[in-house]
Amino acid sequence: MKISTKYMTINYTEKDREYIKYLLDYLQRNEIIIVNFFKLSNFGEKVEITLHSNLDDFRKKYNEVYKRIPENWVCGFAYNNKYIETLSLSEYRKTKSHENVNIDNLCRLILHEFIHSCHFKANSNSIYVRWLSEGLATTLSGQYDNIDNKFIFDATEEEMINGTTKYYNYYLMFKYIIDNYGKDYILYLISNIEILNKETPKLYEEAKKYYKAKGR
Repeated sequence: MKISTKYMTINYTEKDREYIKYLLDYLQRNEIIIVNFFKLSNFGEKVEITLHSNLDDFRKKYNEVYKRIPENWVCGFAYNNKYIETLSLSEYRKTKSHENVNIDNLCRLILHEFIHSCHFKANSNSIYVRWLSEGLATTLSGQYDNIDNKFIFDATEEEMINGTTKYYNYYLMFKYIIDNYGKDYILYLISNIEILNKETPKLYEEAKKYYKAKGR
């Protein structure tokens, strides 16, 4: 089965029927906010989303795309700027640490991956600096709203760049930067990989100092 929004096409199965309207309404409300954030005047092809009703099939697809077996917590991924693969809600709950997720968590997961697709469309080079790509996705999707005070910023600069730390660290660093430098500065970093690489050490040290002063 298939439904569409302005920027997405969603492939779903019977397992998703009970919440598909809620999901569609959520994505329609939020996709325009994300597209406008990135200032994507020429969006191009719609992003194709597939909700997998079988965890093993989802993991096979991940292995096909990335040529490696996914970690047992992986529940969604985006690739080639126009494809998103996630799990249906019941299968999402089978992954590590996600036993209690609800439909809002699934909505934010899909939005997280959609943000990656939009980032790729804006400038595919800068998406590989992980603090920026995952910071954008975790913050703009609202995945850490109202719970950020639970986290301690505890990643090295190398971990933040290469993507080998917990997702809350990406959120915390990005949140510090957008709050103190603003959206236009973030867009400037997205568009200019040389400046992004040059600024990252300074921004990391600022965020580290800020959270240390807060006891975090």
